[in-house]
Amino acid sequence: MRKIVLFGLLALLSCKEENSTGVVRSTPKDSTQAVIEDIKPNDKTTRNTADYNGDGIKDVATIVLTKKGEGNPVEDGTPDEYSITFSNKKLPALPIGCCDAIIISEGDLDNDGADEFSVFQSPMNGCAYTMTTYSFKQGKWQKLVEPFIIPTACEDISTAELEGRIFAEDGKVYIMETDQNDEKFKTIKTEVTLPH
Repeated sequence: MRKIVLFGLLALLSCKEENSTGVVRSTPKDSTQAVIEDIKPNDKTTRNTADYNGDGIKDVATIVLTKKGEGNPVEDGTPDEYSITFSNKKLPALPIGCCDAIIISEGDLDNDGADEFSVFQSPMNGCAYTMTTYSFKQGKWQKLVEPFIIPTACEDISTAELEGRIFAEDGKVYIMETDQNDEKFKTIKTEVTLPH
């Protein structure tokens, strides 16, 4: 019970910073302050290059701020909103909502000839992030892997670690889920059923 209360308290009092070394850092913040920061468009983690539609041409995906929030979203304000846009204009923008995010290359997880990517996204407030994997199918973006929580306990997490959270092995796709009952947040390999 103490672990749950402590985790909840930490989640309420922190948010994310990212440095140039590819480490996502969660740092404590006063919960009364706005916790959303603008994403720098030239930051390597907000851009990704891959063949998202399987046409043999690399496309650039970029996270962009689409709506500036007002006030503190935790206290009746409105949060910023983000989308992912693509250099190939045949690929529609993908709204990802609030808040700061980074793009993780996943390669072709489902062997359909097109690459997938994941979005690692901070919460409006706290240290429990989400990761969602997207694939371009039948002319639209679909969730290949539904969002799952990655608690950071307000500690650093490297992009290399994030790159290992979703992977294909022997024709199956797996995620490394966090055991939230383990105080060291060990990860558990879990097979994912892909949508048809």
